[in-house]
Amino acid sequence: MSFVVIILLPLAVLVAHRESSLVSAWAAKSNNPQLLRNDFDKNRSTNEKDILRGATEQQRHDDKHKSTTSNMEDRGGNGVLHLCFLVHGHRGRSSDLSYLKSIVENTADQHDSIHLGESFVVHSSQCNEDKTHDGIVTGGERLVTEILDVIRHEVTDMEGRLSYGRRVEDVTISLVGNSLGGLYARYAISRLRDIMRVVDGDDDDNDGTDMMWIDRRMHFNVFCSTATPHLGVASHTYIPVPRAAEKRIAEAMGPTGRDLFRFSDLVRNMGTNPYFLEALGTFRKRIAYANAFHTDFPVPSSTAAFLNPYSNSPHRFVDDESVNNSTNKHDNYPYAANIVAKVHTETIPTSSSSSPTNDDDCHHNDDDMVRMCKSLDALGWKKVFVDLRQNIPFSVPLQLPLLSTTASNSTSMEHKITDLRNRKVVESRDLHQTISKADRKLSLPIGHNMIVAFSRSTFSSYVNRAGRPVMDDLAKELVEDILLWRMEKTPA
Repeated sequence: MSFVVIILLPLAVLVAHRESSLVSAWAAKSNNPQLLRNDFDKNRSTNEKDILRGATEQQRHDDKHKSTTSNMEDRGGNGVLHLCFLVHGHRGRSSDLSYLKSIVENTADQHDSIHLGESFVVHSSQCNEDKTHDGIVTGGERLVTEILDVIRHEVTDMEGRLSYGRRVEDVTISLVGNSLGGLYARYAISRLRDIMRVVDGDDDDNDGTDMMWIDRRMHFNVFCSTATPHLGVASHTYIPVPRAAEKRIAEAMGPTGRDLFRFSDLVRNMGTNPYFLEALGTFRKRIAYANAFHTDFPVPSSTAAFLNPYSNSPHRFVDDESVNNSTNKHDNYPYAANIVAKVHTETIPTSSSSSPTNDDDCHHNDDDMVRMCKSLDALGWKKVFVDLRQNIPFSVPLQLPLLSTTASNSTSMEHKITDLRNRKVVESRDLHQTISKADRKLSLPIGHNMIVAFSRSTFSSYVNRAGRPVMDDLAKELVEDILLWRMEKTPA
């Protein structure tokens, strides 16, 4: 969502004045995220020059695999290929998530549990660059084609490094979709499930969700979205606007705008139709990241985490040392992870969740919205709420009538979050009431790019660097969860 670009120009002056150096002293040699951030910054200008020179994907591919080649040569058994696709958002580019890509690759390379014959590949999607205006279906179909091409290429490449006669037998597929990219990814996995034949669960190692394609077993592994408008953006704009105004904005954005503002049925179908829900449900794990406290202009937390004031879906708080730990700052990096809450929704059988409006939800005039929220919640998710307010250099008191509708009452949001956490299990409407509102002051809503440490250029990397601890946390979890697939599939 490109609206934030207009805001970033004056912000750069404020940020540059407040902190004159990007990084002064980084951590010494050790296996921690600080060293990885340093490596990322040192190589940033080189990477940008490669892109400007038109460096081929094959050249980047060779660098990506240099650390795994020696492992593969001596492999005595068949291989497992883990693929993690990063999908950019509206008017995005593959370089937007380059910080996350760098951290995931380095974390995987240093992970103790990677076995010989096991390869971990991170691919940044390129198929929708400069093409995000023509609708979710069209962009999703392009993503399907790219994913299939990458699978073919990576399988061939990995088998070229395996011992003679060995082959890749299992391929796991994980996706991280940022903003609109999360909707592209959700559409694409449903199509992939059509293309890849589903294997009957007739053996001990198969739970009925495995698929076959190019004579290899395919497995949906981890699905993650970051600031994705799962419910669309109609009625979820930063400042409420009439439906007529939404229509004009949608028309200006083309077919994608019609989808996002729900002038088509696609987003509603993706949130209620079993065709889409069952594909998403076959992933081992689902994660949704959202900006809290009204800091995301294009994608507020209510649509990023599918929260609704009329939904009673239960959410269980997760005990995690990274949550609300303001002391979790590194000596040479001034930002904490700023994760204020992690919650889980439990998986509910389809038969139990097919009619999600049997209670007081029915009194709301937007039953479709409640149905979408509850249907998605029933798949089982981990939701992560991020508070970036302390890293946003500009805010205003909530005194204006237009803005005061989003403000909290007398009790601070931190106290409300603590109260909810003490209850252990809360409902969707409880989180919506707390997470979706501003707290006494309205911060500049630049969290949409900051949450993913948006890194298209040196400038954007600098402006959005406060999101790096959030991406460090995500990268660690992604790698551990992706590699956990093998442990769960291997008999004890």
